[in-house]
Amino acid sequence: MKIGIFTETFYPEISGVTTACLELKEGLENAGHDVYVFTVTNENADPKWDKDNNVFRVFSVPFVLFNERRIGLPVLSNAMSIIKKLQLDLIHTQSEFSLGTLGRKAAKKFGIPMVHTYHTMYEEYLHYLKLPKNDTTVKFVGKLIKKFTKRASAIITPSQKTKDSLLTYDIKPKIYVIPTGIDLNKYSNIDQKEVDKIKKKYNITPESICLISVSRLSNEKRLPVLLAYFAKTCEKYPDRKIRLLVVGDGPQKEILEKQVLDLGISNKVTFAGYVDWESIQNYYHAADIFVSASKSETQGLTYLEALAANIPILAQEDPCLDYFLQDGKNGKSFDDQKSFTSSLNFLVDQIQNNPDFKPAENLYTRQDFINKVISVYNGAIIQTKAKQKHSILA
Repeated sequence: MKIGIFTETFYPEISGVTTACLELKEGLENAGHDVYVFTVTNENADPKWDKDNNVFRVFSVPFVLFNERRIGLPVLSNAMSIIKKLQLDLIHTQSEFSLGTLGRKAAKKFGIPMVHTYHTMYEEYLHYLKLPKNDTTVKFVGKLIKKFTKRASAIITPSQKTKDSLLTYDIKPKIYVIPTGIDLNKYSNIDQKEVDKIKKKYNITPESICLISVSRLSNEKRLPVLLAYFAKTCEKYPDRKIRLLVVGDGPQKEILEKQVLDLGISNKVTFAGYVDWESIQNYYHAADIFVSASKSETQGLTYLEALAANIPILAQEDPCLDYFLQDGKNGKSFDDQKSFTSSLNFLVDQIQNNPDFKPAENLYTRQDFINKVISVYNGAIIQTKAKQKHSILA
């Protein structure tokens, strides 16, 4: 098949959607399909890499209320003529904004099926629009999503949590829960010299336990809560050699750095800043436990990345954990200060005293993901051809 992926967020940006799109693209290509990505311009993008990887970039501008993200302006490009020449068999949209709209219009214009992945529970991001989260704003979000997906042959969600959200919007197309699988080899094949450099740079000694957070430094990730819990735990166990490495960048960075100073834990918390996706596996391997207090995850790909690197997860209780968190076997969850500390103590004990503790066992793979996605694609193509045949006969 010739498949077009339409997304506002793509490499070299770092996000869960970017990772999902990369895993999808590479997995489909490994299965023998041709994949073309339509996304926004990015000053950090490598034109040669884009050309070699069939990536087409549409002119874009910073999103007014979210400057770290860009919004495409397809009307100012020749994207439609490129899509026509490619003769795509199927379009897979990954956003509901400008690039998603371009994909939807192209699918309609050229009579090809459209599959949509719903990645983001927008009701958790209303603060970026300076809007409160209430019945009115949530219903407004629902109407927009319902309108966008009306033409889709199928919708993919990465978790049951996300599907349940769509069902409250009275979405009609078939919804398939297909968690994004990751390439396990990436997280087991590491550069040990780079790992050692990271440990030396951030003072991660053999005697210490290092927690790692990998996320955008933004409100919905609840990092202030994580730092507060971590500080209380350090206060309770002052002699424990425990550290927290915060990987990522975002609008809350300065606020979080000040919080660390105010809490008196600047000797235990380090902000590593932005890390390229190509080397992120080395950072996981430099740490002992992955930690997150986020409630906004639709799947939690960073959690899977950590498990693939064979480190356990310590995460805020959330429905997105249901399909991969095996309590006590590959991690623990928490919902308050007390459970955070007790869960952390359990994981530290496992790391230090249980040689059979192997979080990476029985992980959902990229091949599992791709097999299920291709099945949805085949169904969408059959459905579209049947509708076209019925239209001709009518």
